[in-house]
Amino acid sequence: MNAPDPLRALLAATGVLDAWQLRTVFDHAAVGLVVQDADGRIIDANAAALFLLGLSRDELFGLTSLDPRWQATDAAGEALPGDEHPAMRTLRDGAPLQDFVMGVHLPEGGRRWLAVSTALLPGRATGPWVVSSFTDVSAPRDLQRTLFDLSSLGIQLIDLERQKVVAVNDALVRMTGYTREELLHEDGHERFAPEARALRAHWAREVQTHGQFGPVEADYLHRGGHRLRLVFHGVRVTDPRHRNYLWLSVQDVSAQRALEDALRTAAGTDRLTGLANREGLLLALNGLVARAAAGGGGFALLFMDVDRFKLVNDTLGHAAGDELLREVAQRLRAHAGPRGWPLARFGGDEFVALLADVADAAAASKQAAALLDALARPYRVQEQDIHTSASLGVALWQSAADDGQTLLRDADTAMYEAKRRGRGQHVVFDDAMRARLTRTVHIENELRHAVARGQLRAVYQPIVDLHTGVMGSVEALLRWDHPELGTVSPVEFIPVAEDGGHILGLGEWILAESCRQWRVWQREDAALAPARVSVNVSRKQLALGPRLLAAVRAALADNEMPAQALQLEITEREVMQHPEQAQALLRELSGMGLRLAMDDFGTGTSSLGCLREYPFHTIKIDKSFVTDLCRDPQVLAVAHATVNVIANLGMLSVAEGIEDATEVAALQAMGCDHGQGYLFAAPLAADRVLAFAAGAGAPG
Repeated sequence: MNAPDPLRALLAATGVLDAWQLRTVFDHAAVGLVVQDADGRIIDANAAALFLLGLSRDELFGLTSLDPRWQATDAAGEALPGDEHPAMRTLRDGAPLQDFVMGVHLPEGGRRWLAVSTALLPGRATGPWVVSSFTDVSAPRDLQRTLFDLSSLGIQLIDLERQKVVAVNDALVRMTGYTREELLHEDGHERFAPEARALRAHWAREVQTHGQFGPVEADYLHRGGHRLRLVFHGVRVTDPRHRNYLWLSVQDVSAQRALEDALRTAAGTDRLTGLANREGLLLALNGLVARAAAGGGGFALLFMDVDRFKLVNDTLGHAAGDELLREVAQRLRAHAGPRGWPLARFGGDEFVALLADVADAAAASKQAAALLDALARPYRVQEQDIHTSASLGVALWQSAADDGQTLLRDADTAMYEAKRRGRGQHVVFDDAMRARLTRTVHIENELRHAVARGQLRAVYQPIVDLHTGVMGSVEALLRWDHPELGTVSPVEFIPVAEDGGHILGLGEWILAESCRQWRVWQREDAALAPARVSVNVSRKQLALGPRLLAAVRAALADNEMPAQALQLEITEREVMQHPEQAQALLRELSGMGLRLAMDDFGTGTSSLGCLREYPFHTIKIDKSFVTDLCRDPQVLAVAHATVNVIANLGMLSVAEGIEDATEVAALQAMGCDHGQGYLFAAPLAADRVLAFAAGAGAPG
C-alpha cells in the first residue's frame, strides 16, 4: 500500500491499542470510515467507505468536499454546497454531527443515501483531523420517496425559511390539474377562495409555533376552472442541517361534500310533496328570525291544516290521501311561487308558509284569505271531485324575543282556534290567545307538583235511587286548589293534564284517595256509608293497562277494600277509540270483581247493540239527553228505548245532570234506576257525605 497510514500513526501514539489491531478494526469495519485532514483532504478510507461512495482508493484519496467529483445532495434532494458537507462543518465549527442524511451520486448512475456522523481528532501539529462514518440508509429513504410519490394524498414540501415549494408529488398534480412546474414555481394564493387566501401565512405561523396545523378545509381553484374542496394538514419536519420544512398533505373531499350537500338537501325535503320538511322549514325560519332581529324587517308565519283530511284517508284510502296532499302542495307553490315564500309540509296534513315580505296583521290576513280561496277549490283525486278546505293560523314576528319555535306554537294555536270557529277560515294570533296560552303553560308547569305539594282534593257527588231517594254510591271528582291560581276548574286543567302527560299521576292519586276515604266512611258509619265509590279512568290510563291494573290492586289492598265496592267509569268515546284493546282490559278488570260503568253514553258513536260486547254493569246516560227529555218528544222516545235496552241487557241505568223534578218524573216513568245531579246534591266534601246520606229522601 503506497498511501500513508496516518490513522495507524495517530492511534499508535495513543498507546491504547496495538496499532496493527486498530488498523484491522478500521479496515474491516461494517460502516464506511473516512479520515480528512485540516484542509479537508481525504487521507484515509476503509473498504466499506470505498464501496458506499463508489470510488477506488486512488480516486478518493486527495479529494476534498469541495471537489465537484463528489456530487452530494441534502435530505430534500437539493445540491449540497461543499462547505456544507458534514466533515467540513465539523472542521469549521468544531462540533460533531450525528446521522446527517445526504445523497451521493454513484459513477455508474443512481444515488445512494448515507447517514453521516463525524468526530474531531484534535492535537495534530498540522491541525485537527476529522473522522466520518457512513451508514447506508438508501432503503428507508427510497421507501420514503416511494410513499411520497405513490401516496393517494397530495403532498407538498415547503421550505419555511424561504417560503418556497421544493417538492410536490404526482397525486397533487393530478388532484389540482396544474403541472409540477406550476406548483413549484407559482405562489398559488390566488387559487384559494377569497376568504381562505390568508391560510398559507396562518399555516406557517401555526407550524412554527405548534409544530403542526389542521385539518383545515378550504375551496381551491382547479386548473380547469371548477372549485375543489380540499382538506389541508401540515407538520413541521427538520433536516439534519436544522432547516425547517412544512410537510403539507392535501385530500380532495369535493365528492364527499357534494354527497353530503345532496343528502342534506334530501334530509330537508319532504319526499311526498317535494316541499321543505320540518328540518328544512326550521332552517329557513331561523334565517328569517335572524334577519328580522338584525333589522331586516318582520315576516308572517302561516300554519295550515287540511280540514277533514282523515275522512279522505278513511273512505278513499291512503293513496288518495297522498294524492290530495300533493295537490295541496302544488296549489301552495302556484300561489306562493312568484312571491318567493318558503313552503313546507310540517307533518301529516299540516303545511307552513313563511311570508318574508309581510309584516302586519292586515297584510297577513289578506294573503291568508287569498291562500284559503286557492285551497278551497275542488280537488280531482282518483277521478272524483273532493271538496275540502283548510284552517289557517297566522303569527307575526314582532320582537327579538320571538324565536322560531314560539312563532310555530303561536300559529298552531291560532290554527286550532280557526278550526274551533268552524274551519275554512284563518285566525291571527293575538294577545288574548297569548294570555290563554301563557296560563295554559303555567297550569301545566304547576300540575307537575300538585300531588307532591298536597294541592289536590277529592269531592264526591251522590248517586241516588230514583225510586227511594237513597244514596247508594258516590262519584269521586278531582279538585285542584292552587295558592296563586285559586280553585282551578277541572274543565280547564284536565285537558291540560291529558295533553301534558300528567293525567296518569292525577288519576292514580284520585283512585288511591277515593279508596282510602271509602274505608274511613265504613269505619265511621257502615250503615250510612256509600256501598260503592266510582272513579273516572282517563284515555292514557286505559292505554297503559298493566299500570292501571297495578294501581287498582294496590288501592284495594292498602285499604282492605272489596273489589265490588270500586267502580271504574270509562267514557263511551274512549272505549270506541280502541275497542279490542278496551274489551280485553275491561274483561280483566271485571274478572277482578270490580264494577264497570260506561260514562257519557249517547255522546259517541257506539250503538245499543254493541253494549253486550263489553262487561259493563252500569250505563250512565249523558246530561244532554236528560236536559231535553221534557222538551223534545223524540229525545224522550230515544231515552225510553235506551233505558229499556239497558235493563234487558241486565245492566243498571244512571241519568246524569238531573236539575229539575220534572226530569226525575220522566225518568221514573221510563224505569231509569238511578240519578245524579245538582237536584240531589252538588259534589260534597268527604266529611259531608254521611250527613247527606242521613237526610236523603225520595225526590219531590
